[in-house]
Amino acid sequence: MIRGSSTHTQEGQPVGAVARFWNNNGTIDDNAAIFLVGRITPNIGAFMEGTYDGVENKGVLDNSDIRFQIISKSPYDFCRLVYGINLNSSVRI
Repeated sequence: MIRGSSTHTQEGQPVGAVARFWNNNGTIDDNAAIFLVGRITPNIGAFMEGTYDGVENKGVLDNSDIRFQIISKSPYDFCRLVYGINLNSSVRI
């Protein structure tokens, strides 16, 4: 996912609004995100999001969720127990 913006002012600014930006007719990538989602092993899966901020010119690992699960089968076919561990960097996931 990539979002950008462009701006044009009637007159250019003498020193640019922010370092790395033009005096006029500025176009920039506001932010970009990349997602990694899926099974890593039969018992481990993950959701990870990394983002890049074009204004501050830095990238970070935003959201991550790694899950480990085990499914125990009972000797009887009618029940099973699923348990595991969930590690995440955000309670919103």
